Amino acid sequence: MTILPAPPRSGARPLDGKRIVVTRVAADAGALAGRLAALGAVPVVVPVIEIGPPPDPAAFDAALARAGGYDGVVFTSANGVRAAFERLGARGLGPDPFAGVRVACVGPATADALEARGVAASFVPTEYVAEALADELPDVAGRRLLLLQAEDARPVLAGRVRARGAIVEVVAAYTTRGAPHGDAARAALEAGADAVTFTAASTVARFLALPGAPALLARAAVACIGPVTADAARRHGLRVAVEADPHTLGGLVAGLVAYYA
Repeated sequence: MTILPAPPRSGARPLDGKRIVVTRVAADAGALAGRLAALGAVPVVVPVIEIGPPPDPAAFDAALARAGGYDGVVFTSANGVRAAFERLGARGLGPDPFAGVRVACVGPATADALEARGVAASFVPTEYVAEALADELPDVAGRRLLLLQAEDARPVLAGRVRARGAIVEVVAAYTTRGAPHGDAARAALEAGADAVTFTAASTVARFLALPGAPALLARAAVACIGPVTADAARRHGLRVAVEADPHTLGGLVAGLVAYYA
């Protein structure tokens, strides 16, 4: 965990009164906002991206239909899991296409989303980033793998697994795009914040594009869920105050608590 010093403070709860911006997709924001509120924070939910349909729905449907013919299926986010089961549900199908197939997930949140839909993850890496998943995924040489990810996902996972001898088919399960914002979001940013949380690299540039966001970030602590997101923040000139370890919502919240301790 990378933590920069903050002034000491007192309070009944560790985040008492802290205004903390949550930039996650609207459907996911509640999980982080709830944890922060339980510790006394005032969550300010400003989703900067939203999830869209796959760029080629027919290709996605065909890949899901063939899932049982692969040696393994890899999910890189809970969004990919949701997208897959929404497509399956639209065709009256459940988890059957994944029966008997090894399914790997990039982290516990993705594995939990999969388990909630009746499929147990066969593998989760020790560090919840694409690099660790690619390097630790067992027995991949000569295996046919289906990689389901965002349209604009980093190519590192597919590249590293192919370098280890796997035969990889990459299929876009969903797209990410900027979420529309109105007067409510503008007012929330103008009110200021003590910290801004980022749980994906794609949210950093989107947030900076909002009116008033650069000025807010010049004063607020920047908290990132992991190294990939933190690197994106630094590339935009931001000073990262908290880098979660482990790279989970729990790790992010713990990092904020330690920062304000």
